[in-house]
Amino acid sequence: MANLGQKGDVYVAWFRCQGKEYKKSLKTTSLADARAAMHGVEQAIHRLVTGMAQIPPGVDPGDFILSGGTFKQAASRRANVPSIAALIEDYLAHQSHVAPSYLYTQTVHLRNYCKKLGQRADSPCDRVTHRDLEQYLQARLKERTPDTVGKERFTLVKLFESARNGSLSSSSSNGRSPTASSMPRRRPAYPRSRGRQQEAVPDGWRDRGHPGAGRTR
Repeated sequence: MANLGQKGDVYVAWFRCQGKEYKKSLKTTSLADARAAMHGVEQAIHRLVTGMAQIPPGVDPGDFILSGGTFKQAASRRANVPSIAALIEDYLAHQSHVAPSYLYTQTVHLRNYCKKLGQRADSPCDRVTHRDLEQYLQARLKERTPDTVGKERFTLVKLFESARNGSLSSSSSNGRSPTASSMPRRRPAYPRSRGRQQEAVPDGWRDRGHPGAGRTR
């Protein structure tokens, strides 16, 4: 059967199905609501055990049970939405017009981003949110200077702008922005770098919006 537990203040359901253990959030901090949700979980398990219900093809057993046996169809991946990794590869393939040194820098920035994402780099690129990008940039600030992180942010902006403007192949962008509403519009509030001269900005980067454009020290 199923057991009720907590992760922080949120209640979770623990149960087994087809030899696998599941831990699913009930997305509530209310004990009464959690117990009501557990009733549906236990009922779904009972119906599966007795053969009164079957898990639809492609549906995760844990999601089916958590829904109380009402989840009928797996969420289909939207057509023409590439993974983050595929979007990056396509973007870099379309940068042959830029200086080799600048292309190398972009490649380093985007591969660092992919490396930080890990397995999430294979998820659809339109799932990237403003918060995801801000968290990445804040994490990079612990490893690199604010000037360097500002340039990395500029590369990410260019990546998603290219997708939004339809300048990538149709297989990657389909002429629309995968994250048009989620890409940060403003530069994060980076701490000032003391006792360090600002890095030189390559000519190809002197563009409106670049964190170092038009500024010298």
